[in-house]
Amino acid sequence: MICTRQSCKHAIRMRPPQSRAAAAAALLLLLGSAVTRAEDRPDRFLDVTRGGNPSAILVAPDDKGPVWDDAVAIITSTAKRWGGAAPKVVRLAREAPLPAGDLILLGTVDTSDLIAQRSRQTESPISRVPFADPHGFAVEARTEGGSKRLVIAGKTARGAYNGAVFCRDFLLDATPGAIGKGDVFVRSANVVRSPRLAARGTYHLSIYGVAMKYTAEDWMKVIDRYAEDGMERVYFWLSGHHPSKKYPHLYNVDSTRGTKLTVDGVRRLIRYCHDRGIKFYIGGGVFAWTASHYLIQGHPEIAAVKASGLCPSRPFARTGNREHFLEMYDTWPEADGFMFEIRDEHGECQCPDCHKALDTFGSRAYGKAEITWLQEFAREAWKKNPRLHFCWLIGYAEHKNDVYYYDQIRRMSDPRFEWLDTRVGLDLKGPWRLPGPGGRPHPLAFFSRRLSHWDPFYKMPVDAVLTAARRSADEGLAGYVPAFEPGFGTGSYYFDQVPLPMNILPYCLTGFIYREATWDPGLTLVELKQRIHRRYFSPDAPERFVDDMIYLQQFSFDHWQEISRYAKPRLGYSGEKIERLTVEGERKRVQAIPDAKQREAEADRLRKTFQKLAGVAEHLKRMEAIEAAMDRADPTATPKTREGFALLRRMIEDTRTLYKRAVPDPRLLSAAVLKSDDSTARAKP
Repeated sequence: MICTRQSCKHAIRMRPPQSRAAAAAALLLLLGSAVTRAEDRPDRFLDVTRGGNPSAILVAPDDKGPVWDDAVAIITSTAKRWGGAAPKVVRLAREAPLPAGDLILLGTVDTSDLIAQRSRQTESPISRVPFADPHGFAVEARTEGGSKRLVIAGKTARGAYNGAVFCRDFLLDATPGAIGKGDVFVRSANVVRSPRLAARGTYHLSIYGVAMKYTAEDWMKVIDRYAEDGMERVYFWLSGHHPSKKYPHLYNVDSTRGTKLTVDGVRRLIRYCHDRGIKFYIGGGVFAWTASHYLIQGHPEIAAVKASGLCPSRPFARTGNREHFLEMYDTWPEADGFMFEIRDEHGECQCPDCHKALDTFGSRAYGKAEITWLQEFAREAWKKNPRLHFCWLIGYAEHKNDVYYYDQIRRMSDPRFEWLDTRVGLDLKGPWRLPGPGGRPHPLAFFSRRLSHWDPFYKMPVDAVLTAARRSADEGLAGYVPAFEPGFGTGSYYFDQVPLPMNILPYCLTGFIYREATWDPGLTLVELKQRIHRRYFSPDAPERFVDDMIYLQQFSFDHWQEISRYAKPRLGYSGEKIERLTVEGERKRVQAIPDAKQREAEADRLRKTFQKLAGVAEHLKRMEAIEAAMDRADPTATPKTREGFALLRRMIEDTRTLYKRAVPDPRLLSAAVLKSDDSTARAKP
């Protein structure tokens, strides 16, 4: 934020009287990224289309970079959808004179003389861009010589792209009418935005479920959405997708069997990310997980003792992992670094070498073997490229008393080392602590300022994502880099679609919330709802639709698995095909279990599932009420609001369709699971 709310109010109070629109614009400037209330929003500033024809010009740099094309398309495609026409686009060199008329000017100080001039004017929000994050931007509305100009200035090309997304989300609107028939305009704004959390992106799993069916082009569509979500990095899992020459048996195995990712496809994917200002890390598992554990073939001596995976103390386990990842870098040398998922979830190896005590606090050579492997790998990798970064996952219970392990991390102060806490921070209310000197718990930031928070944001309630971002900032962490598993863990019915449709519910709202929370971690739930309203609806749309959208997102998180399992076939953890369940089939399966104790336990689980499925009927009634409210509002709705309605309608219609397929006869849900059931007392929906 630029200043406190109290000082902002004082600044406005001390100014001469202004029009309501001007005051709102000033408030936007002073509050930086804050979004004002509907009644305070600036009025229509500049018409983009009028009567189905262009009425403004969008000026962009004469630069062939794909990010500029994306930035232009963000604005022009929206205008064309809503108004039936796109603004005229002019690509200009820096020194070229601007065309006459109303303009939307998109660029940086290096691409536009006007932006360079405004960057030197202290009263202009553009003057603050040089001090912002590389992804930051400013928007300034100006009137000069009878022409109106909306200037979108990024610190970099990616920053300008982020400004174009902001323009689409918060400034573009249209007059009431059918989609394609409105007059499209932009609202006035004077805004500076710069992300508060520097590390923003995903620990992106390209394995499990249908993920092996994704081509590089499919993943590019996912990356497009990451860019809209304000992300700047992706930890992209590539173990199992790499056709190793030295270790060919590590390729196309387990959940990557049948992978459609090719060597050239990954190269194009890396460049695609770089063209959009997104760093690309090669991700994979060390001493375990898909691919690495196949090193055990012909080398039984490297197996962990009393745990699965490989022993980190065995020489070949160490050299095999190192050589495999170095070969991956040789294959994809444009990558920015590595993300390593260490083997800890498989349990601590109990061999004599790993089990050796290092101190009286609980540190063992197991942790030393892991962290020294990272140090050895970094030394070798830096010989190839000294700019490589390394992200290492930490926080596991296997190191809860491992003072030596975390002391090593504390001493690895080289900025090329990054850390991702994948366990301690999952408790959003508890302390985020790790064992430090003397065995005492210390805050995460004590060990490194390049440590980020992780969680499965794709299935978390709205307030939990806000809390995670706020805690990350308050704890002094570098960022918030959650896990995402397109093709498997999506929190939605659409897990089986290739690529995952990320511009519909629930993900479209998840990604938007993540962006707003990481760019502005101090955001309250009330403020976030205002932004959701402004993103998906015009000011005159009832505010209830924001609550309806959040409700439908949460419904998806709560019910997608049960409905999907009974409505459609799916692919399992390792890509195996799993046929859809039926209510009658599950009842017969449980009744056929010979062991009475196991049969009763399974019956109890099935009753709970049936109760949850039966409860969907009440949700469908609420969804009908949402549809009725949209029907009432539709006659006077704007194209923007109608698109927001379309998101709600799609979610409702798909829920209704899938539920009918899953539960063709709801009465069966309350019927007895076992003959001894009292269906009224035990299976009441």
